[in-house]
Amino acid sequence: MNETIPPDRTSLTPEIRTLLHVPDDKTLEARQKSWIRDRRRFGILLGLALGLIYGVISQSINHLYLPDLPLYHPAPGPWMIAVLFVLLGGALGFASAWPNNSLLGVLLGGLLGALVMDIATLLETGLDSSNLNSVIAALFIIAMPLVASLALVVALFRGALDWHQRIVRGKGPLWLSIGIPLVLVLLIGWMAVASGYSPYARTLLVRAHDLIEEGRAAAEPAALPEDLRVNAVKDFSAHANQPYTLEWDADPTNRYAIPRPLGQGGADALVIARFEDGWTLVCLYTWVTAPPQCISLDG
Repeated sequence: MNETIPPDRTSLTPEIRTLLHVPDDKTLEARQKSWIRDRRRFGILLGLALGLIYGVISQSINHLYLPDLPLYHPAPGPWMIAVLFVLLGGALGFASAWPNNSLLGVLLGGLLGALVMDIATLLETGLDSSNLNSVIAALFIIAMPLVASLALVVALFRGALDWHQRIVRGKGPLWLSIGIPLVLVLLIGWMAVASGYSPYARTLLVRAHDLIEEGRAAAEPAALPEDLRVNAVKDFSAHANQPYTLEWDADPTNRYAIPRPLGQGGADALVIARFEDGWTLVCLYTWVTAPPQCISLDG
């Protein structure tokens, strides 16, 4: 919905304006500016609210699924990440609400969202990669599809802002002003829940946790589970009593170069156990019931 300032109505005399209840140009311009400020303010507030919903749910959903497991969280920690999502939501809301042209607002919001997601992916995975140029090239290739997918969400967001404007002007049904933001809240909530670990990932995390706890309970190295007595796992008993965290990783690039065993596969994934003293245990699971292939890394 484009919003343009009405043309200068110089052809209307003051008497005719009064008779037809037509405000003067200064009043129309002031009213238009007020509507624009209201749209931008509402965009920021709605963006902050959606960011809060996504941040809180996405950073807590895995703990609700696996309350007894010490799950890993990247820096700066789950609640600081939630705060960053709130700020990002406000920024995206402002970017989407700023232009008077709705299509431009959708494109601007989609571009900003894609840029932030690319930067976050680069910081999370790219800096650990031995081939940073390949990571950047991959992010560039997926940038446009990412903008397109985000544009669908941003379009719904901008639609909520535009319908809010119509309600302010008395030109639309009240239920749409409430219904579209409610749909957005449900959509963002669903996306936050979907960002959590899948049932398959949760199963592997539980298996890895059970393996480590069984190893910690072993009285001597010879009593360790077979998967922890392989040559690639060194000095498990020396680090077993350290606190640790668990992370599931889809491992699309086989970054730890763990040999894949022959047989059934297709669901390769890692569980990474980071011990407090810097020692790391990485276990590759090729199937939900397959034995893991584990290696250790010194800090």
